[in-house]
Amino acid sequence: MGKGKGQIKSFDIGTALSKKENRKLGKMNAMIPYHLARCPFYNGRESEHWAHAEKLKDDIAALEKKAYLRWQESNGIF
Repeated sequence: MGKGKGQIKSFDIGTALSKKENRKLGKMNAMIPYHLARCPFYNGRESEHWAHAEKLKDDIAALEKKAYLRWQESNGIF
């Protein structure tokens, strides 16, 4: 192939996120260990801190999926 012909663009989460989303993602990633550190040794998965950490993980996945779909739309990949 020639220079840059026929190459598929790859998704990079760092460049696909806006400044606000990047800041929000950093804060959410920092709060996961915060909540997990406060889980008790006994019955830890039933604590409210475990639920908060799991919710943050779901929010991160949703934010990344939103950015990926936006990237696909802007690059014409469906």
